[in-house]
Amino acid sequence: DAVNILTLGANATVVAPSSRPASDSTFVRGPMINTVATTLAVTKYFPVGKDNVSHYAELNITHAAATSTKYTCEYINSSASALGWSLPGTIERVSNIGNWNINKGAGANVASASVNLYFLDTYDGITNPPFLKVAKGDPNSWIDIGGTIITDGGGFPIGITSTVNFTTFSRFSLANGLGGTNPLPINLLSLTATCNSRNVLIKWVTASETNNNYFTIEKSYDGNVFIPISTVDGAGTTTQTTLYSLTDENAFDKGNILYYRLKQTDYDGKSSTSEVVAVQCSQNVIDYFRVGTSASEIIVYFSGNEGTNYNISLFDNLGRIVSNNVLNLTAPNIEFPINISSFPQGTYNLVVSSDSYIKSKQIIILK
Repeated sequence: DAVNILTLGANATVVAPSSRPASDSTFVRGPMINTVATTLAVTKYFPVGKDNVSHYAELNITHAAATSTKYTCEYINSSASALGWSLPGTIERVSNIGNWNINKGAGANVASASVNLYFLDTYDGITNPPFLKVAKGDPNSWIDIGGTIITDGGGFPIGITSTVNFTTFSRFSLANGLGGTNPLPINLLSLTATCNSRNVLIKWVTASETNNNYFTIEKSYDGNVFIPISTVDGAGTTTQTTLYSLTDENAFDKGNILYYRLKQTDYDGKSSTSEVVAVQCSQNVIDYFRVGTSASEIIVYFSGNEGTNYNISLFDNLGRIVSNNVLNLTAPNIEFPINISSFPQGTYNLVVSSDSYIKSKQIIILK
């Protein structure tokens, strides 16, 4: 965690795993610190990751002086694209899965540095390795620092080494080079939840998807504990913009705030979770309202929320109340008659209201 950070001295040695990528059960789930205190070229290993997925990194660095200097590295499992930083002309997009945050402490100046970033091809959306690059924050825009693919003993791509020297530190992300087809999984452009009558309409848009099996829509009443309410099939792998929607029917909860989020699951079972959106719908919505009149009565037809009190008031053309009734809905649809046999003909205003909602309609009584 960020309080009790694993800190390694200049002479500490971290043994890299015999197979790469590293096991998803043997890494630091948070930041860690390595120390450099030499002018010799050294490689510092950061076995970091988040959740149940390792995304370790190696910093290849040469100092201008032997002053002890600390480097902190953490894998951030949130979209690099969502940072909103501008892209250079040689990069089409950065990762929508995560990024590495590498910071330098006080100490020696850096003569040269490069970074090795390790990935899981299906999880990270690496489908076109020759076009994969490393993007570095500078500090609030991305710059292209090149990339050479690292392969395992069988020639399988497992990582990438930056090829452009750098001497400052920031965020580092996998990036798709110009003309490449690395989707770098789902690029969630938007997620919204809006009131629609008694329901909540959830919409989301992806710019691209990789290996996406399905979405799970999760709902919470407190913003902390989420329950799944439905699933929607994903588009597999696509670079096309895709629109999705789902209606959470009868979602009203006495006007309380409702929270929604998406959990996206790949074909290999790995998943990631979106940010949370919130919506608050009035509990006193009148969905449907019309009036029927005759010489002796007005019949008010409307649909509202059961258990809610509604005022049904009739005003004459001088604004005086000539009829007023309070109705507690015991059913979602109601027909309520008002006796008008003693009212003179003329123009009236019928108002149906609750504590937080009002609807009105002008009517003409003819005799």
